[in-house]
Amino acid sequence: MIFQRYLTLPLVQVVVVATTIICLSTRSEAETTADMCKETDYPGVCSTALQDVKTGGGFEDATSVAIQASIAQINQAKSKVLSLMKTETEEGKLFLDVCREVYQDALDNLTACDSDLKEKSRGGLEDKLSSALSDIGTCDDTLNETTNLASAPPVLKYNDVIEKLVTDALALASKI
Repeated sequence: MIFQRYLTLPLVQVVVVATTIICLSTRSEAETTADMCKETDYPGVCSTALQDVKTGGGFEDATSVAIQASIAQINQAKSKVLSLMKTETEEGKLFLDVCREVYQDALDNLTACDSDLKEKSRGGLEDKLSSALSDIGTCDDTLNETTNLASAPPVLKYNDVIEKLVTDALALASKI
């Protein structure tokens, strides 16, 4: 009986300490995400993209989430372009088709980042992310060449968000 009493006291202390550690580490995870976003060019965009990061995977998880957000945004932009092409002039369709093609190139680059993340290949990640950023820039340049394309502004808005997400992913990847 006496022996059992001494065993339960340390067990209670261990549970209290463990609970405290878990609570503090959860709080520090939120701060870590905020701190990671401070390392990017667009902290607000980064914070929005990383709001669902729940585990302490650090810059690797943050980079992965930013890449997935970029992929989702490109898919939305690609759908918008396909929709706009249905009502655009033949010349307008040519401009939009360039964007459709480079969106696919950007998606290919971003999808290929998965293996670089697993291998912790910062150089490979930076190359692919830079290429994706360049792809989106090609769409911007193409749309900015024409002044009479009514479809350009909505596509350029998508591109602005994509460029910010990919730029933030690059900044996060540089910390891996």
